Amino acid sequence: MPTSSQPTDQTEEPNGAAAGEPDGAVTEPDPPGGDGGLWTQAGEQLRDLAVLARARLRAVRDGADPTLRRARDLAARGNARLHDFAAWLGPLLQALREGAAEARSRLGELTSRALAQLRRFAAWARPYLQALRDLAARALVRLRRFAAWALVRLRELGVRALPWLRALRNLLARALRWLGALTTRAMRALSTHLAWTLQRGRDLAARALVRGWALSSVAARMLLRLVRSVPPTAVVLAAIVTISFLMFVLTEPAQRWILLLGVLAAALGTHGVLRSERPRTFELGADTTPQLVLPALYALAIPLFIEENARGLWVPLCALAAGLGFAAIVVAEIRSAREFERGAAEARLVADAGAYLTAFALLSLLYTREPSLPAAVAVAALVGGLLSFEVLRNSSLGRLDMLTFALVGALVIGELRWALHFMPLDGHLAAVALLLAFFFVSGVLAARLRGQLTREVLIQYSALAAIGVVVVTAARAADLA
Repeated sequence: MPTSSQPTDQTEEPNGAAAGEPDGAVTEPDPPGGDGGLWTQAGEQLRDLAVLARARLRAVRDGADPTLRRARDLAARGNARLHDFAAWLGPLLQALREGAAEARSRLGELTSRALAQLRRFAAWARPYLQALRDLAARALVRLRRFAAWALVRLRELGVRALPWLRALRNLLARALRWLGALTTRAMRALSTHLAWTLQRGRDLAARALVRGWALSSVAARMLLRLVRSVPPTAVVLAAIVTISFLMFVLTEPAQRWILLLGVLAAALGTHGVLRSERPRTFELGADTTPQLVLPALYALAIPLFIEENARGLWVPLCALAAGLGFAAIVVAEIRSAREFERGAAEARLVADAGAYLTAFALLSLLYTREPSLPAAVAVAALVGGLLSFEVLRNSSLGRLDMLTFALVGALVIGELRWALHFMPLDGHLAAVALLLAFFFVSGVLAARLRGQLTREVLIQYSALAAIGVVVVTAARAADLA
């Protein structure tokens, strides 16, 4: 029997349908023992659960219907897209199949042609290969015959040479015994001579130390005397020029006006020092202009040379050394103002050395600065002329004759600079070549003006110039500079 707790939609159904029983089923009686109420209650709960499950199933079915419709729509769209893609891909695949078939046919044609070419080449090369094989077979046969003949000859030579080898071995043994005896005697003699040499060396070293100490004391006294004889004005001038050297080489970038001030100070200062130290000489009509050429050119060339070639800590050291060289040149100009004064010859040597050093510095700058060819030739001629006039002064001839000879030297140096432009020689080696030419020309002209040009003097200058040319040529061939 249905209870009051059943849903309203189930009240119209018969009892058998509500309990889930089939139509016409017979209701079983309640079991004995009073358990009929329990079975009834369980049946009612099962009916309630069935009703709830049926309602949930309807809700799930109602919710799944849109999803199924969407899935069917997506499947239809995908199927249409697949049909479109298949329609687009079909011609491409057909074109690929046609291209593959054409490539296969062309590859077959190329293969057949290549095979035909290979067959023709094989047919052409077969006679040559056969001839080469026959030649190799004949060569191997001859080589085997020659090897057999050579082995027989070597065996005969070995049999014949065996007595000679034994004699040579005996001779070598005797030579070794004789050489051992000679070596023993030589070692004994060498040890005796070495002991005597060491004794003599100790004696000579002791004497050399004594003489060296004496010479050092004499040199110290001469140096002290030389320092005392240097005029204070020359020291002040050398200090000023040295300071200008240092200012020029240590300033970055280098200031050209400092160099020009140094050159002006060198020229005017040398003029003042000469006038103050040799007043009588220049009051009698002598001119200080020839003595000013070398200091001015030295003050111009050496700082530029240091700037081009020195780096790092060597720059101030070279500037200080250049200042000492300038002081030596100024003192030499003072001492050589009068030609027959005491120490004038030594002063002339110092001045000539300064002239050659200045010439090398200026001539090397013609290659490092790389001016044009006309400018380089003109500067080389000017340097050669001015420094030749310095080397040729104090001669017994007049000023006009010395100027003429200086022009000859300038012409020679300028022509040589023009000629070196067309030779595989540049840099310091070319400057050395120009310096050798200047040394030879100025030396020969100076000897000619002083009346000392003899065959021996000419041979000496020629030999020195030739040695210098050989050294420059060897250095250029060895690519040392």
